[in-house]
Amino acid sequence: MGDATAFTVKIYDPVLQTVTPVAGEEGVAGFGNGTGTGAHFNTIRDIVVTSTDTILVSDAGNNRIRQVTLAGVVTTVAGNGLAASTNGVALASSVNRPSGLALDGDDVLYIGEFNSGMIRKLSGNLLTTIAGNVPGYADNVDPVVGQLFSAEGLDFVAPNLYSSDGNAGGDEPFHRIRRTVIAAD
Repeated sequence: MGDATAFTVKIYDPVLQTVTPVAGEEGVAGFGNGTGTGAHFNTIRDIVVTSTDTILVSDAGNNRIRQVTLAGVVTTVAGNGLAASTNGVALASSVNRPSGLALDGDDVLYIGEFNSGMIRKLSGNLLTTIAGNVPGYADNVDPVVGQLFSAEGLDFVAPNLYSSDGNAGGDEPFHRIRRTVIAAD
């Protein structure tokens, strides 16, 4: 589980009913790859676990996607730290306050961006925009032309990617579940 206010990633064991810290320094926000308490996060919004038991974290305060092994080793897999939305090689590209995360059956990662109204796709080492272009509300046959206000939560049920399109804490009336059909590569 990701603890947004403690800036840590923890594992819950339902059998023993225990919570074990894996990475991050309790109560200390920051940025840093490393192991255990030597790694730092800033506002964890969501986590997903891949088929190989790797934990992927939306580190919103650092504008990055982080990877955590069960041994607590933290590395950055996408985002250069800038609050923008650029496509390209994952570590050279930017993500804008990543929020909701979802994985498809091939462990391709989908990222909802809180500030941009975009949904991004991380496949291998390539980060691309698959839906949205500016915050707003507009349906379109082409998902990149369509608009989302704030992609706050994601879920993938093949071939559909569902997003909770929220209002980012504002007064806007954007409270919808949106569906994007993901075409096979």
